Amino acid sequence: RGALGCRYLLCEIVSEDPRCRQCIDERAVSAAAKDAVARTHGDYGLACCSISFTVKYLNAYTGIVLLRCRKDFYRLLWSALPFVTYLENRNQRYSCFFNTLHVGGTIRTCQKFLVQYNRKQLLLLLHNCTSEGRGNRSNTNESSQFRGIYIRHCCFQRCLKWIPTLLPAWKKCFSKYWKVLDNHWEEERSF
Repeated sequence: RGALGCRYLLCEIVSEDPRCRQCIDERAVSAAAKDAVARTHGDYGLACCSISFTVKYLNAYTGIVLLRCRKDFYRLLWSALPFVTYLENRNQRYSCFFNTLHVGGTIRTCQKFLVQYNRKQLLLLLHNCTSEGRGNRSNTNESSQFRGIYIRHCCFQRCLKWIPTLLPAWKKCFSKYWKVLDNHWEEERSF
């Protein structure tokens, strides 16, 4: 089966424990997902999902995971992911859960969705961006309004500088799709 027979689940691993980021690796994610499938759908579900199940991409820093499974059985995996409650590595358990962001037919559609998702998250974060020591006060006069716009613009510029540093792993894995996104980033930076 080629890529047409697969579905890709783009997930975010959410945990309040900062040590959880250290334990995230492909084996731990794969084992947790397979265990959840086995608990919810039994041996039949585990056998169906295990046929072409792989962790295609994992970024432990951001908690983003891309899972691949067969098209016929992706719903079994998708319905089992909410039952992942912890990741285990080196006999340590860290509580977490999987937030499924997108289900796509290709890696490229998941990548495009992730870029849009990150852009929306940045805009939400930058909306409340203020200078240090000022808090989130409402500004009434014109100069303070312009100061707020300038601060948001500076924060946005800083974010545009550090986001590409998180993406080299995507470049390495998906270099043939990256040329389009590289051009898009250059257009975004030029304003």
